[in-house]
Amino acid sequence: MIKSLQTFWLICALSLIIWGCQAEPAFQYEEVSDEIPDQEARNITIINSNGDLLEYQMKAKYIRIFEEKNYTYADTAEIISYDRFGEIETVLTCDQAELDETKNIFIGKGNVVVTSENAILETEYLRWNRNTDQFEAKEGVKIIRENNIMRGQEMRSDAAMSKIEITRVSAEGKLSEEDIDW
Repeated sequence: MIKSLQTFWLICALSLIIWGCQAEPAFQYEEVSDEIPDQEARNITIINSNGDLLEYQMKAKYIRIFEEKNYTYADTAEIISYDRFGEIETVLTCDQAELDETKNIFIGKGNVVVTSENAILETEYLRWNRNTDQFEAKEGVKIIRENNIMRGQEMRSDAAMSKIEITRVSAEGKLSEEDIDW
């Protein structure tokens, strides 16, 4: 009886050690430094407004905020940007996001997709200057308008994607001459 009781407690202790030592699943964010953030949160929504005007809403699976630097890092982010009438202007999703609130610059990395009324943009890296409301992508882009697809190496655009400049272009679809003025 004593031997079976000792075996029982030994199995319990080993089980606790094995289960207790298992690490939590790692998040898929890029390690920026050894600094400890001022705030961390999971499954969060941040709403930014200017008076009564809603500017953007950011949802993320994981977020780190560095208050002194005024910098935010997010994992698996969705940013919904609103125009001056409170209507959705763009929806941006990406694997990783960085927001420099001092410079008002947003950077999206990995599987970046921007959807607006005018087009859909796909790229791996996007810089969004919120002061000028300009997008800039330099690591290859794919732009979809109606049934037309345009690919290029670099792109500049307004946030609504109504005026787009693109370099080293290739395209698929049917375009009339008036549609070519992207």
